Formats: sequence, structure tokens, C-alpha cells
Amino acid sequence: MQGGNRILLVEDEVLIALDVQDVLEDAGYIVAGHAANLDRAVALASSEAIDAAVLDVNLAGVEVWPAAEILRRRGIPFLLVTGLWAGAEVPVFCARAPRLTKPFQTAALLDTLARLVTSAKMPADRR
Repeated sequence: MQGGNRILLVEDEVLIALDVQDVLEDAGYIVAGHAANLDRAVALASSEAIDAAVLDVNLAGVEVWPAAEILRRRGIPFLLVTGLWAGAEVPVFCARAPRLTKPFQTAALLDTLARLVTSAKMPADRR
């Protein structure tokens, strides 16, 4: 159980988004917002009170980096997911973000997200 941590879910494939949302909610997370396109992702990344985010790298051919940059500036950790990492140019500010390749195992998603949330709540000198 993740104690109600609030998660932003950015995923453009409806069935994947619904599946991930169910997994997160079953694990005790609150999906504080869902974005299927970059404009909505940027709006939610800018305004929502969230503890972490799951970001699909490619939103119908548009990369998620502007939303990721907003999260980085706000100090909100994020997990990057995509179907294909080969050839994906990841910005320097995302280099240390955890990554999963679709299709990913539920356990991998939950373990990675739990580490992100826990790490974000630790004092900087203990990370």
C-alpha cells in the first residue's frame, strides 16, 4: 500500500492507460491526473499536486520532454516508459530517470514507482 501517493499518468494508448491506472489504484496510489497528449501533460505537470509521474515518452509522435522538464523543475520524480528505447534521444536532465520498456511487468512498475516516491521523501543527504 502506497499511502495515497498522488501519481500523474501520461499515456496516449487508452487500454494501457486504463490498465496502468487500475494497477496503481490497486496498489494504493491515487491517479491525480491522466494526460493522453502533450498539452494536457504540460498543464497537469504544471498544476497538479503530485508525488511522482509515469511518463510515456512518445505521445502520438510527440515527445514528452517539456512535461518532464516541468516536473524536474518542481522536484517531482518521474518514470519514463516507451515501447522502443533504441534510437530514443533522452535529454540530459532525464538521463538518471528510471526507464521501463513496454510491455513491462506490473511488479517492475510498482517497484520502480515505490523507489521513486520513497527517494523523493528522503532528505537530500540520504539519497
